[in-house]
Amino acid sequence: NMWFATGEGGLSRMLGSNGAPDATTHWRNWGNHNDLSEPYPWAGNEPMYSVFEDTGGIFWMGGNGVGRWDSVTGQFTGFWNWQNSNLDSSGHHSITKRAGTIWVGSGGSGVYWFDGANWNHVTLSPSGYSYESNNVRSMTVDTNNNLWVASEYGLRKFAAGNNTTFTLYDTSNTPLTSAGMTDVEADPNGGIWVGTYEGFARFDGTTWTLYNHANTGMPGVVVADVSRRSSDGLIAIASNQGSTWPYTGGVSTFNGTTWTHYTPQNSPLTHWQVVAVDFDGNGNLWASAMSEGVVQIMIGEPAGTPTPTPTATATVTPSATPTATPTVSPTATPTATATPTATITPTPRPTPSPRAHSTPRPRATPPPRP
Repeated sequence: NMWFATGEGGLSRMLGSNGAPDATTHWRNWGNHNDLSEPYPWAGNEPMYSVFEDTGGIFWMGGNGVGRWDSVTGQFTGFWNWQNSNLDSSGHHSITKRAGTIWVGSGGSGVYWFDGANWNHVTLSPSGYSYESNNVRSMTVDTNNNLWVASEYGLRKFAAGNNTTFTLYDTSNTPLTSAGMTDVEADPNGGIWVGTYEGFARFDGTTWTLYNHANTGMPGVVVADVSRRSSDGLIAIASNQGSTWPYTGGVSTFNGTTWTHYTPQNSPLTHWQVVAVDFDGNGNLWASAMSEGVVQIMIGEPAGTPTPTPTATATVTPSATPTATPTVSPTATPTATATPTATITPTPRPTPSPRAHSTPRPRATPPPRP
């Protein structure tokens, strides 16, 4: 099944058709704007931003509140928003689970974690409120049970077992050229993949490897989304740039050696402003161009031996200069272990005043379409 969070259009689930043009496709829709919509606890004009599949057929849905839905009974078993909980109304754009605890990332108020009865708030800018720091774009949990939070400013790591303090990574203690984060994805082989306003990177806990337009040929500059195919580690990204005409963007895949790029000029992509990518259970790739629906790229599962997840070779001497590589093989930018900023203890701040509705914000802050 494929789930689509469509902002003002609500949340939709499509039962997979495996790409067959004559297959029956079944949709279920949750939202005030959808005909024949499912039971829906959100009141008013409620946008939908995220969905997370838990165990036992439970799904968590994020909008201006958070809903818990049981796919077996088809009923909501919990709903929380600013009216009945500590959650605010800035919109909840990311949901994940760590060690049995559900976390949600908000669009301007940091993160919340659920203890089974209450939502506990952690601000991401304890020294003073910052919208960019608290505007969460994505969250993930790595193989060491660290929680990673990517926001409009900075990448934060909550170490295993720690729900209150974090370590901040930005341009001051990493080789990243932008602190604007768009996505973070855990790699089951260890480490994380991070999308930024200026390319994306892999971090294995010690070494950062940078990928950008110059060393990969990706059609855009902003990497709005990153996805990893579980069967073989194939990486897919959505990238776009709207600063210089002609505007460019599309989808790129990377198997550890070779990049393949899909654009509106060489594929059925409907627009250059691609903001989301994800693999389905058959290994095919889905891409969403903003306001232009979705496209399924039928690349399927590979034959032969799975490709391992690419990793950088750590340098023993921090001062060693990496060797430049051709465009088809990204230039690794190894560094010594980052010296993160001091661990920060958040200071609680008052819950923002509730408002009836929030204006949905795109995941990647793309420039205006022509």
